[in-house]
Amino acid sequence: MTTLRSAPPAQGTCPGSASGSPVAPTLHAATLQRLAEHGQATTPEGVLVLELARQIDAGGHSGASLASLSGAFSKALVIAMKDAGQNADVIDTIFGTG
Repeated sequence: MTTLRSAPPAQGTCPGSASGSPVAPTLHAATLQRLAEHGQATTPEGVLVLELARQIDAGGHSGASLASLSGAFSKALVIAMKDAGQNADVIDTIFGTG
């Protein structure tokens, strides 16, 4: 079973904030970072996950709608990340570096 781990929070400060308070990370930004780190941001599965994250971040959902989007996001992220290391493994096998 694949477990999801949280991405590190985005760094920066809120625009116009005199106190320089930290920016709250968005689900889209954290997901994009995770997918990009694993070369999955431009795959069809990765694009679907990013769209779901964008919709969740947009807000305005009922509780049931948010629960449905969150469930779809979680499942899609697992699928998008499932083959994240596979390409590197194939190259290592071909060239004997792994």
